[in-house]
Amino acid sequence: MLKLIETGDKSYSFRDEVLNETYHSVHGAEAESLHVFIKSGLDYFAASSKERDIHILEVGLGTGLNAILSLEWLNKHPDKRIVYQAIEPFPIQKQLVIQLLEVTENPERAASLEQIHFSDWEQPTILNSQFTFMKHKVALGDYQTSDSFSIVYFDAFGPQVQPEMWTQEMICKSTESLLEGGIWVSYCAKGQVRRNLINCGMKVERLAGPPPKREMLRAKR
Repeated sequence: MLKLIETGDKSYSFRDEVLNETYHSVHGAEAESLHVFIKSGLDYFAASSKERDIHILEVGLGTGLNAILSLEWLNKHPDKRIVYQAIEPFPIQKQLVIQLLEVTENPERAASLEQIHFSDWEQPTILNSQFTFMKHKVALGDYQTSDSFSIVYFDAFGPQVQPEMWTQEMICKSTESLLEGGIWVSYCAKGQVRRNLINCGMKVERLAGPPPKREMLRAKR
């Protein structure tokens, strides 16, 4: 059972009452996503790549926040385009999405969130001329693609509640489609996850995490 919650920076997320786990940090959902996935992921890759098109794979669509922030990032980068794909085997129910839309004050963001959540599965949706979105209702272990990605946003529930998502097998699965020079980012900084990434052939660095979290991980192909 999911419950809509307001987090410390006045942005919203959901708490899974069964797992006692939130989709984002209770200290600030948007602040966490901006720090981990936009600043440490998208900004970092764009600064080091001359490619116009950036291909992103998100493991765990959740509320759609990471997709929305990636879309809004393009407002300051008119020379870039994003092709965004997301894996989500357990999508948020329609009535909960409606609750989320009701507390989304920015009308443009609300409209984009609605498109993301109510778009057809396995079908590309053009949110604007710079951003194409597609979602897959499938578990990571069953996901098959011939596409290659610039960035992987790894945003599954934490290892303490979803340990099967953080095994070496699943970490390697999440990195196997990365282009040379592509990056993988996650809020998680567990030592075993770092070792799994190294065993998958990735170069790993610890970064400062979003407050109050001390560390996060970024890895490069």
